[in-house]
Amino acid sequence: MKNGERWSSSRAYLQPARNRKNLSVKREAMVTKVLVDPRTKRAYGIQMRRNGRTFVVRARMEVILSSGTINTPQLLMLSGIGPEEHLRQMGIPVIANLRVGENLQDHVAMGGLTFLVNDTVSLDSNRIVKDREAIVQYAQERKGPLSVPGGVEAIAFLDTPLPRREKFADFPDVELFFLGGSLTSQNTLQKAFGIRDDLYSAVYSPIEGIDGWMVFPMLLRPRSRGRILLRSKDPFQKPLIYANYFEDPQDIEVRDNIKSFDKMQKIQLDFNFPEMSQFHIAV
Repeated sequence: MKNGERWSSSRAYLQPARNRKNLSVKREAMVTKVLVDPRTKRAYGIQMRRNGRTFVVRARMEVILSSGTINTPQLLMLSGIGPEEHLRQMGIPVIANLRVGENLQDHVAMGGLTFLVNDTVSLDSNRIVKDREAIVQYAQERKGPLSVPGGVEAIAFLDTPLPRREKFADFPDVELFFLGGSLTSQNTLQKAFGIRDDLYSAVYSPIEGIDGWMVFPMLLRPRSRGRILLRSKDPFQKPLIYANYFEDPQDIEVRDNIKSFDKMQKIQLDFNFPEMSQFHIAV
């Protein structure tokens, strides 16, 4: 974020450095292997494919591998660094027998908790892009509905009443994202979340055209662990991802404690808010 505007990694880091003499960025190039000396176990370069040709790039000082959660372990295993048994199954010479690809963790979130509102206040992209006042306000002041990062207007952190066995027991284990619209407010959200057409029609079609907001409860400290394996030694084949969501019973307990929203409902029951009569849970 900068001046109320979301920036990509390219815009924030690459563009300011693009004219440096010691920087060369190759587009449409895919690294297929990190070259490692099997005797010294030292990386000395990379192998890559570009425009149908294979190139070898050698490093003068060091090789830094930063390919994300999925592709980093994939590249390491393709390079002979990973679980010995799995590498041998793939026909890859083993350079280092390490537990690469294990300990995969993910923050599981539950979508679809939607509250409908009897007012035109949602961050509806179709409506906002036609709102000249909002566009001018953002252009001049970097404020207004267009300045909301990812549609998230508020974030909350909660502790669930579960026994703490972790090292950092004082950290919250649930995060709540409050989004200023529903899944029907953005045309791209169905595809972004991978929601099937039949499921979308059954759950979300009834609330299309109605303003609302959503809450996404997210598991902050999952105990379940997944792993990533190679599909083959072909670097162009996507790896196998075993997320193992909710494999650990405590994650299910935390999920059940997303009944933290019962607290919200109980508060509404214990206190009378006439102004809140226009809200109701839709999904």
